[in-house]
Amino acid sequence: MIPTDQALAPVIRAHVDAVLERLRAHPYLEHNVFEGLVPQVDGETRNDYVSVFWNSGRRSGERLDGLDINLTMTFTFHWVSINPATAGDLAQAGLGQLIGWTPTIAGRKCWRLGNHTSLPIDAEKSITPWLWFGVDTLDLKSTPAN
Repeated sequence: MIPTDQALAPVIRAHVDAVLERLRAHPYLEHNVFEGLVPQVDGETRNDYVSVFWNSGRRSGERLDGLDINLTMTFTFHWVSINPATAGDLAQAGLGQLIGWTPTIAGRKCWRLGNHTSLPIDAEKSITPWLWFGVDTLDLKSTPAN
């Protein structure tokens, strides 16, 4: 028997990769999308970027081998800039790429991504210059293709 997490790891990774690739396909976002924390450039924090965080999914219908499972993954997006308008532009570009999009993942039947929660643009005032950010979460649901 394969432990569920080990069997699902490549499936989860395929979901993450599909979302990252979809965001990076937008010309405004292609060099500004990062999984998790954003690396510094020459010791400086980037100004305009998207940080993508994800969970390992809510699961149901699990077989012992972990392969026949319904999966709902939640992705959290942080749209970040040194000014509020650009943070909003990043959010609009990213959400425009993702909301209503149906990924293609081998061996899976996916549903369109839907907006789960959204927080308004706000400022991180503990640093100078302030960083403006918005936060959205989207759910991606998939089941085995068979």
